[in-house]
Amino acid sequence: MEATCASPGYYFGNRFILDRAPTAETLDGWIARYRECFAWRSVEYPAVLTWFEPDGESVNAGTFETEVETLFVAPGDGEILPSSLKGCRIIVFSNARHWQQLVELECAAYQSGEAFTQWRASAFRALMDGESGAYYHEGVARFAGVITKEERRGCGLATHLITDLLLRMRRRAHTVVIAAHTRSNAASLYARIGFTPFLYSHSLVIHLT
Repeated sequence: MEATCASPGYYFGNRFILDRAPTAETLDGWIARYRECFAWRSVEYPAVLTWFEPDGESVNAGTFETEVETLFVAPGDGEILPSSLKGCRIIVFSNARHWQQLVELECAAYQSGEAFTQWRASAFRALMDGESGAYYHEGVARFAGVITKEERRGCGLATHLITDLLLRMRRRAHTVVIAAHTRSNAASLYARIGFTPFLYSHSLVIHLT
């Protein structure tokens, strides 16, 4: 089996990428390996064991149930229709208040904790300030972190933002991908826009004591 000691997931540096699903027989070994690699942070963050499957059916490994994310690929050029939402303006983050709004949105949407969210926002800001906010690899691009305030959901804001972003990214990328928790509102949104599932990421999130 192959594993990494760091991965750009929603927790940084606490994820093993496995080449197959762990079993009840191998799970204790992977947890021991995790403790060995991440002993300095094993209490602060949960252990995350991730592998990929062609289907999204959740399975059990030992006594743990997997979390499943769907990996989507964006529709082709001719299938991307610009949003017709009126009175909506897309801006680039340009001041500290914009970044604080991101932190507030993420804290409301996720359970990562404010300290981690502040740290990640500062890392994103450093990339943007260094004009490295957009990264393309061999014609492939990914976007992440589409969040709408609860009271503004259902108004078409996310659809407007995503379709505008896709049209911009298509100038430099032939393939655009995104991941979302299977059966989540985000996954339903991407499917409505025309994204197609192509792979499923399965993860065990194990809180160590």
